[in-house]
Parts: sequence; C-alpha cells; structure tokens
Amino acid sequence: MTLFLVFIGTFTVLAQETSKKEAKEKKKTEKENQVKALINSGSFVFIADRAMPQGGRTVDLISYQAFVKFQPDMIESSLPYFGRAYSGVGYGGDSGLEFEGKPENYTLEEGKKNVKIINTRVRGDHDSFNLNLTITPSGYATLVVLSNNRNSITYTGIIKAWEKFEG
Repeated sequence: MTLFLVFIGTFTVLAQETSKKEAKEKKKTEKENQVKALINSGSFVFIADRAMPQGGRTVDLISYQAFVKFQPDMIESSLPYFGRAYSGVGYGGDSGLEFEGKPENYTLEEGKKNVKIINTRVRGDHDSFNLNLTITPSGYATLVVLSNNRNSITYTGIIKAWEKFEG
C-alpha cells in the first residue's frame, strides 16, 4: 500500500511538472507569434533601456523616454546620444538622436535562430542615419545607429505594439 502511494505521488508530481513545462512553452510560442506579427506589420516601437556609445561606458536609460517608432512610411526617433559628434550637429541645441523621416532601403531579413534583422536609412534635417535593428523571437532587440556626423552607438531594449506604448 505504501509503495502504491509513493508511486501515485511521484506520478502526480511528474504530471504537474510536465504541465508547467507545456504551459511555459505555450506562453513562449504565443510571445514569439506576437513579436513576429508586430515585425511583419511594420508598425511597432523599440524602447531602449541601455545605450552603449562607441568607446564609452554603458548608460542606463531608465530615466529617459528613449524610443524609435517604426511605421512603413515613417520612422520617429527620440533617443539620447552619448558620444562624439564630428560637426556642429550634436552641440548646443541638439539633444540627441531626434529625427523623423521616411525609411529608405528598408529590408527585413531572417538570421540564425529566427532572429529578425531590419536595416533602413532615414534622413533627418541635419544628418542621415543608418539603423540596424536585430530582434530576437522573444522581443528583445539591439539597435545600432550609424550617422554621418557622429560616432556609432548601440542601444538595447524591447519592441512593443504602438498601443502598449505611451511615448
């Protein structure tokens, strides 16, 4: 009888662990499908939580409202910039990578392990920006911004739907 109870208890614990794993896997799959749909729609926002300037220290962006809104016909950036500028742009009144413009040469590629890679170019009022956004299936992302007038800078963060972002 004791052996039977031990067997039943062990079976119940294993069944619960299996259902927890299945639930976790289902949640992961749902998240990956949401991220894929966002990317394919072309309308989403990248929210930066960390900046890594070229040759500098990592900067935490919790106190900033740092984002790039992506739409098929417009990209809007509001990112702080930490780094070196090569011309008058970036000094004085300019507060960061603040620009909006129509994306040019927009490409979406699939990398290894279902990573999505978006490359595009946006011309602002005083500069031109090449954006390389790498997005994992779970929604974590890395954005590299190359500029004609500044050192490159890398941001890490997440992507979200427009309606879930209040910027």
